[in-house]
Amino acid sequence: MLNPTPVEITSLTFSNRTNATLYVPNGCKAAYETADYWEEFKEIIESNTVNVGSTGFSTYCSPNALDFSGISGINAYVASDFDSGTYTLTLTQVTEVPAGEGLYIVGTAGSYEIPETTTDAVYSNLLKGVTRAATISPTDGSNTNFILANGSHGVAFYSLSEAGELAGGKAYLQLPTASVSDVKALKIVFDDDATGININPILSQGKGAIYNIAGQRVSKTKKGLYINDGKKVFIK
Repeated sequence: MLNPTPVEITSLTFSNRTNATLYVPNGCKAAYETADYWEEFKEIIESNTVNVGSTGFSTYCSPNALDFSGISGINAYVASDFDSGTYTLTLTQVTEVPAGEGLYIVGTAGSYEIPETTTDAVYSNLLKGVTRAATISPTDGSNTNFILANGSHGVAFYSLSEAGELAGGKAYLQLPTASVSDVKALKIVFDDDATGININPILSQGKGAIYNIAGQRVSKTKKGLYINDGKKVFIK
């Protein structure tokens, strides 16, 4: 796989570049279009490769409409709702994804090539995607921005102390400032059965009952995946 940043080459590195197509990582086309000798390729196309690290979580955004339905090993979600009373972010699985949609990815570490599609799907989504590297400010009008990072609460969405650059092909979370003024970490609820954990029917019994993924009822939760009222809840 090519580097996100073009390495230095000479006119002899690729002798047929003016008649060749160059595939580059998502979000990096602009960098290659302005790099010496790389810009001479006949066509530069961004691949639709989703990379998931060892944490199993990532964000993603493609300039192309994509179809995740036939991909095993990962699931794509939009942030469909936020409950300011419980600081709970609801994630909804999607398969057909419009171009430019911000996504939360859950899956096994690895690289996945996602096929393109044509779709009329429209989602209510609190994730904002960027197809090119962009500077993200702590706030945007009446909203606060959060970046997915591995910090003091593990892999979670964290607010920014200052403006920073987000790589192309990624997404950030935007929530109303009035709803998150005191938030330290968000509780994430997956509103479907697509996390790869099967819910035993008994785990859906009992109002307010909470179970760990081993099926043991617990009174308190820490970080991790739980079953609460029959729904999967991931606590950061």
